Amino acid sequence: DRVTISKIENGERKIYAEEIKKLAEYFNISSDVLLDLKEDIEVVIEKNTAKSKPKKEIRISIPQKNLQKFK
Repeated sequence: DRVTISKIENGERKIYAEEIKKLAEYFNISSDVLLDLKEDIEVVIEKNTAKSKPKKEIRISIPQKNLQKFK
């Protein structure tokens, strides 16, 4: 809860190893980052691998009498 997190941030309460583990899993980071043991945080941005929708083919009907205009 927010009160607990606030107390931990302000040094009014100690954090337990199990809580560090849960926070690391929740934020998908190493517990070393939470413990400030690892200086640099590596940020990985994955490209969207989903293919775009195929474009629809457009068909235009041209009357035979006007066909020469489009050639």
